[in-house]
Amino acid sequence: MYNLCCKIRPLSDGNSEPPRAATARYSEGAIKTKDEIQRRAEAVRDVRHSNAMEGLRELPEDAVVIDAYARGEIDGDEARRRIRARIARSLKARTDVARVI
Repeated sequence: MYNLCCKIRPLSDGNSEPPRAATARYSEGAIKTKDEIQRRAEAVRDVRHSNAMEGLRELPEDAVVIDAYARGEIDGDEARRRIRARIARSLKARTDVARVI
């Protein structure tokens, strides 16, 4: 559902950095630099805009996780784990309801 896409950012000398996934893993699970937090916030804003243009909607439960990612509180792996767990709970609930009907 979320496509935290790669960004290519120009350097001051005119060269470009190689593509870097916005979901890069950090060993400590959170980031500390303001520059990286700003990059994550921009990536999340761009993805939300792109998803909205495609007609996708963001669930409030997922927004909390994505916002924590953008603030640098969790890394991409943890964000994916939390969203996948939410999806699994949702699918299980649907399956349980289908069994009752």
